Amino acid sequence: MPSQPADGGPGEGSPLEVLVVADVSGRASNAGGVPVASGHLTEALASLPDVNVTLLTVGGTEPHGDARILLIPRDPDISWASQQLQEFPLHSGPGDVPGMDPDWRPHAVFGHSRFSGPAAKAVWQHWYPEAQLGHVVHMPIQRYAEIQGRPLEVQETMVRLEREVMADTDLTIGVGAYLTEVARNMAASNPRQPAFHEMLPGSVVSGPPVEPARGETFDILFTGRVNDDIKGYDHLLEVVNELRARGVDARLRVRGVPEAYVEQQRQYAAGRVGAAGIVDIRPYTSDLDELAGDYAASNLAVMPSVAEGFGLVAAEAAARGLPVLVNQESGVAEFFADTRVPGARDAGRGFVVPDRGLDRRPGERVAAWAQAIDRMIRDYPAQVANAARMRTVLKEYSWRDAAAGVVEAFRHAAVNPRGHTVQGPKGVLLDGEGRPLPALPERGAARGMGVGAMDLPQGRGLPRSPARPGQGAGPASPRRDAPVSLKKDGNRRTR
Repeated sequence: MPSQPADGGPGEGSPLEVLVVADVSGRASNAGGVPVASGHLTEALASLPDVNVTLLTVGGTEPHGDARILLIPRDPDISWASQQLQEFPLHSGPGDVPGMDPDWRPHAVFGHSRFSGPAAKAVWQHWYPEAQLGHVVHMPIQRYAEIQGRPLEVQETMVRLEREVMADTDLTIGVGAYLTEVARNMAASNPRQPAFHEMLPGSVVSGPPVEPARGETFDILFTGRVNDDIKGYDHLLEVVNELRARGVDARLRVRGVPEAYVEQQRQYAAGRVGAAGIVDIRPYTSDLDELAGDYAASNLAVMPSVAEGFGLVAAEAAARGLPVLVNQESGVAEFFADTRVPGARDAGRGFVVPDRGLDRRPGERVAAWAQAIDRMIRDYPAQVANAARMRTVLKEYSWRDAAAGVVEAFRHAAVNPRGHTVQGPKGVLLDGEGRPLPALPERGAARGMGVGAMDLPQGRGLPRSPARPGQGAGPASPRRDAPVSLKKDGNRRTR
């Protein structure tokens, strides 16, 4: 094993080593928003000039930029990849992962939601207890289970999975303000509280904004699962009916249906709206050009979810300059109204439908959405201008900014283990009230993206970690050369 520096951390010249544990990751997985966000964050972390990232997953995945990918062979006798990933560290060591150097040590380990959070904790507990442990909360899990009609005991079990992870995390990361509060509430009964960080998922703002479609029809875009009560798809079909009854030639494009069910869903939609051709059902795609075509063919993107942890689909549409409407109980709705985000409230206040609490009164909810779309149509030039302003706001919140903010949040958590940080524009950290936090002192040479040398406490020190190329296996010469220094803190808990 490489030698341990005297201060408990890696020697000068070592990059920060991050281990991301994910059962699935990336847009091509076709497994929802969590893998998409996980993939973006992993790739963005690996793009920082002083961070090496290893993605540990099961079976296979798509490339993640400069991240090194290590694959545990899929065991067909275990039903879920998340279960296999969680059980693997209990009976195997790092050397049992193909391509993993058993002497390598990460500085930070984190997972995502209830799907890979417990696995990340198992990896940390059994392999790397000296590392920092992080956990990303992606969904209001009890609220989702309630909407789906799951029994109370099932809801409580799902919450317990994440609560037990957060009992040991150094940093809990909520995707937006809404989920950070959800995380805080889930962890409230734990004897020990972690630090919390509000991360804003990145938006890709490049090229000219889309020109909203013009014509006799009003074209609405819905992206997501149609077979999940959470997403509000059946309500949306009723909204289309209501708009057409008001004389609006509303058309709906639906993107995200599994290929095998496209025809079935076409027939279902035609039956709900009374005619074929009004609802255009399209299969799931990870092709960005196809998605760009969806935006270009639409006047409005909608996210009619009953509840939504954040709402990447709405942020992605807004980043293209397309007007959007979102449900009130969502992270993206809070972002659109957040006074801590310069310009967001002025541009986004008209993008939020006041439908909170109407999920048990579907008729009222359909009416609220129809009225919001009707207002959008009547005030469309101003809403297109607001969409352009929101696109400018989102330029300050890239995935690279989110990644840099997460690394800085880990540093602040080491200094203030009960703190609360917020990602501001360009990844700058704010306090919970939106005030800029003072920069932590740099240790050693300057580090890119404002990511200073990471100060970690005693008992969670970082053994010297051999760096390696992005997708190589095992130790190699350092790809990046910024130092990581550690600061001991005798007030930290011990194992």
